[in-house]
Amino acid sequence: MRNKYIRNILLFCSLIIGNLSCTSLLDIERQKDFSLESVKVKQIVCINPSFNIFTQNTAKGTSTASYSETVKRERVFNKLLSKNALKNGIILQIIDTDDLQNNDASYFNYLAPLRKEILQVNYLQNFEDINKNVKKGNSSQVRYDKGPKISTHYSHLAEIYGTSLFAVQGLSYQTKTNEKASESILSTTKALLPNVVDNQNMIYFTIIADVSKSEIVYREYRQVDGSASEGNLNSIIYDSFKIIAN
Repeated sequence: MRNKYIRNILLFCSLIIGNLSCTSLLDIERQKDFSLESVKVKQIVCINPSFNIFTQNTAKGTSTASYSETVKRERVFNKLLSKNALKNGIILQIIDTDDLQNNDASYFNYLAPLRKEILQVNYLQNFEDINKNVKKGNSSQVRYDKGPKISTHYSHLAEIYGTSLFAVQGLSYQTKTNEKASESILSTTKALLPNVVDNQNMIYFTIIADVSKSEIVYREYRQVDGSASEGNLNSIIYDSFKIIAN
């Protein structure tokens, strides 16, 4: 149960708040049948990866980086995702909203809703709850018989994109804890993660759904203390894809 709350706090921090630092953590869960080792062409579609930068606290609270800076860093992030996936034998097709045309109906009708559902299901369902008889223990990598279910509405995308695997990936980088953050959220986070730090901090996550199985087959959360330099990102992302590829 503790791990469930930790993951929810991490995703909440990385996608919404971005102003709370969390202790170092690597947490990986995968469905037992999810393996790319025997797949001839290893291919994953990454739906609109997110890169969020939050600067030091101000009198009005934590501020975000400028749009131009965020786009620039996101471009680097996307390139690192593609490059390190390829290094591990994975073809990563990134669908970025910045590159879309107004008439790209496929994204708005299917990929955007799929991305939203993957995040919602990931938040509401847990591998441990579905696999009642499996104990996670202290290991950071655990395999489960079943994964959280998503709608069958997206199964046809496997034929369209040549793969059944669709991922949501992102990174949130913050420099300091915001002193104006909600006290209730901050106190809850510190209760679950007592070693909260105030220095530079990154949260990186990957969630992969298999639309043919209609379930989430892999998810990974890692928190790293340090700057979001290209060198640090390169190491984190390479290690992540190395785990996914096996």
